[in-house]
Amino acid sequence: MSAFKKKTRDRLARKALDIDANPHENTSYKRFIKLLDIFHDDYERYYEQTSDEQYLDLLLSSNTLDEMARLSEKLKLSTYMSRIDLSKLKHLLEILSLRIQQGIEMSPILKHDINDEHKETEQDERAWRDLIFDRLTICANACEIALNIMTTAHMPKEILLENVIEHTALFIKSQLSKTIFPEYDPLYRTDNQSKGKKK
Repeated sequence: MSAFKKKTRDRLARKALDIDANPHENTSYKRFIKLLDIFHDDYERYYEQTSDEQYLDLLLSSNTLDEMARLSEKLKLSTYMSRIDLSKLKHLLEILSLRIQQGIEMSPILKHDINDEHKETEQDERAWRDLIFDRLTICANACEIALNIMTTAHMPKEILLENVIEHTALFIKSQLSKTIFPEYDPLYRTDNQSKGKKK
């Protein structure tokens, strides 16, 4: 490949990834920093006041997580993530870990008890699945952000937090068996329901 073609390819690649010479001129970088600063201000204001679901929704709403997931992918590819304040990223990972942990035991398959007089209707099951899938999407977005942060090139090793890695691995393993496989193989669905009855 000629030097001219290589230079043109690299220029087009940088344009496609929205990469600028100065990260502070990059729209994705500036937006992610803004969201991170808002999160960090709320983190310092509300930290240790409560640890329930409402606290996590306050710190990182589903819309914020969705946007940060998209932006973090761009920042990982451009390596701009490694230029962000490390302490703020560690605080973000701490809360993302709590989000991810919530999804480990979630399952969109409604377990039926043959001894229960109340039988769930098809509408009940659909509402249940929609609710669980919304919560799982939040957890999956948290996983994506955490992985994009920790796997960005030139990131210091201290950003590799053990509990975040563990919760992410458990979430993926759990949802493969509880959500992904049962959607394509009825045997997994039957197996999950039988396990639930034994408990």
